[in-house]
Amino acid sequence: EDGKTYQVLTMSTDAAGNYRQQTHASIVYDTNHPAVAIILPGADFYKETLSMTGSAIDASPGQLNEILLRISTATQDWTGAAWTSAVPYWISITNSPSNWVYTSTPAWQNGTVYTVTAKSKDKAGNESVEASRSFTYDLAVPTVSATVTFAYRTKDFSELRGRAGTNSAGLPSQL
Repeated sequence: EDGKTYQVLTMSTDAAGNYRQQTHASIVYDTNHPAVAIILPGADFYKETLSMTGSAIDASPGQLNEILLRISTATQDWTGAAWTSAVPYWISITNSPSNWVYTSTPAWQNGTVYTVTAKSKDKAGNESVEASRSFTYDLAVPTVSATVTFAYRTKDFSELRGRAGTNSAGLPSQL
């Protein structure tokens, strides 16, 4: 039964009939799966260095044990120190798994799409459903052009046209 505590007992009798019973441990039966959420990254585009943050929870009798974090591109995973082609590569976070922070992030590359995936695991080994967020690291400065088809004085702006864009995967945020 979920949440119930069971005792591990041993009983032994030797050839002379001596009997001994001993309690070894208490075990809590836990079938509840924890949950995890990613807070950062929370946007689709970033231009600054960022840490990964999130939260996790496990209903009683569960106890969170670790967060498993994966930072990946289309072809590689981050190990915490370098990129690897051996995918998937999960980084274990055991310090404060209920409000977790991961700061050993890579040197982000302009125009690259990154996916951050997290899952939580409790002390019974139950895993959460994965949470995932993707973002593009974008340092490209947008370009702007305008076509003015009238003299420097006018009463009609209907012919004012322009374009805005970026040289990378980013999108213009203001025109």
